[in-house]
Amino acid sequence: MLKLRTEIDIRRNERLRDAAQAQVFNDVDSAYVTLVSAVNLLRPYKAKYLKLASDTRGRISFSYRNGGASLLDYLDAEKANRDIRLAYLNLIGSYLAAAAQMNMAVGSEVLQ
Repeated sequence: MLKLRTEIDIRRNERLRDAAQAQVFNDVDSAYVTLVSAVNLLRPYKAKYLKLASDTRGRISFSYRNGGASLLDYLDAEKANRDIRLAYLNLIGSYLAAAAQMNMAVGSEVLQ
């Protein structure tokens, strides 16, 4: 009777271990997908959008100073530039949160 109960406990603990292990793998996979998604969103901002917004703002600013653009055009270019920069900073925050999630899932600091 005691041997049977011990075997049942062993099987139960093995199932619990397998479930915990599957949860760890799921957490790591989820964190990895979130991290890759954040990086994929950051790339075009860093490579293209920040420079484009800054260049556009510079051109509109030059044009406004020389009478070729209205104040509304100038303010709109400033706002667009700030919006792009804010979106970029928010994406950096998302990346850092995803990196923290990955570190938590793995149990050590793999991303800094």
